[in-house]
Amino acid sequence: PVILYSPTFTKGISSAWDLLPTIKQLAATRQWDWIITFHPKLDDQQLIDDYQRMADKMPNVEFARLNKGLETFLRSDVMLCDSSSITVEYMMLGKPVVTYRNTHPGPHLIDVRNVDEIGQAIETALTRPPELMKEIDRYTSHHEAHRDGHNSSRVLEAVDDFIAHHAGHLRRKPLNLI
Repeated sequence: PVILYSPTFTKGISSAWDLLPTIKQLAATRQWDWIITFHPKLDDQQLIDDYQRMADKMPNVEFARLNKGLETFLRSDVMLCDSSSITVEYMMLGKPVVTYRNTHPGPHLIDVRNVDEIGQAIETALTRPPELMKEIDRYTSHHEAHRDGHNSSRVLEAVDDFIAHHAGHLRRKPLNLI
């Protein structure tokens, strides 16, 4: 299994500082591969260097300074994160997310409050429990109801409808001299 760790950059809610020892321990003891990426705004060079050194020493850990989006997502099975908005994008692929101290936990996430719970939470996520997967689908459908690949067609149809039925029928906006 491949675990993607992609924390947010905001110091007050980022797990990057807290989870370095935990990820190091899990990478050494579990048969998981890791991809570690950081938000472009994370600017603690010492922290970045610490993760890079860990990856340099461990063959099952890849440190990519920046996440390549879909390419990175497709290579992984589970995401470990915190409160980053990237979790929604990841779940859109129908993949589980384990969060550490998420600011808005819910049934669509496996949220843990203690670093000692992370390993077991990832194990659980890797099994893709049906109830969790149902909640992920429910949550992502709420955020993006149209995931059928036809959004551009809908936009073009709306433009054609506007031109056919509404163009030339709108009142002018009032003059704004200020």
